[in-house]
Amino acid sequence: MKTILLVDDEEISNFIVKKYLGLFSKNTKVIEYTDSKDAFYSLAFQKPDLVFLDLNMPEFSGYDFLKKMKENNLSQKVIILTASPTKDDYEHAHQYSNVVGYFVKPLSDEDIKDIVENY
Repeated sequence: MKTILLVDDEEISNFIVKKYLGLFSKNTKVIEYTDSKDAFYSLAFQKPDLVFLDLNMPEFSGYDFLKKMKENNLSQKVIILTASPTKDDYEHAHQYSNVVGYFVKPLSDEDIKDIVENY
């Protein structure tokens, strides 16, 4: 069974992604966080296979999360989920070697199928 950590300050976004994952991937445990600091500190004991990470969050952004992962030599694969995509965000996110995907919210059925099949 794979474990996915959803990190988004908007509960509805986590709810939607979790529902989609339930439809397309039966062997997945999904853990949701709306507080990105709590999510970061849970990495050590949750040991997720994949992290879905929003970029724009208050206090501790997705970039802060990625930076702390790098500083702590944490290598979980990360898929960025963002509602406001820009070329700068895309390029900045891909500077982190563990970022394996970049998707615009809301996710479509095709996005979820792609994620389930490829990650």
